Amino acid sequence: MTTTPDVEWMAEAVERARFENLRQGVWEDLRPGERTTRVGILRDAIVRSGVGGEIDSLRTQADRTALLLDLIDQRDRETAQNRSRHESEVARLAHEVSALRAKVAHLSGSLAEAEARASYAETALQGAR
Repeated sequence: MTTTPDVEWMAEAVERARFENLRQGVWEDLRPGERTTRVGILRDAIVRSGVGGEIDSLRTQADRTALLLDLIDQRDRETAQNRSRHESEVARLAHEVSALRAKVAHLSGSLAEAEARASYAETALQGAR
């Protein structure tokens, strides 16, 4: 039967607490063989009952959660960097649009002036004929 360090630790912690609370004795007063036997019996019960598997599953989920939190942190940093770049680009483009609008306004004025002169010249030309 394969056990994880978590199951081993839990079996010893539970058996130590049970022994000291029920018997009101000191765990270390037991002979090493007795302690090993008590822990082994409880460890086997933990494994057979499925609690050991649940502990392994929870450990796996905890590890996956830590990984996901790291990925979320990384994504947040990348998102902040992208947002900063995009905001800079939007500001640059807004300035460029403003400059182009000013140029369009100037060219529209120049066009209107040129059309007025062309119209005047056409009128003068027709009057001269």
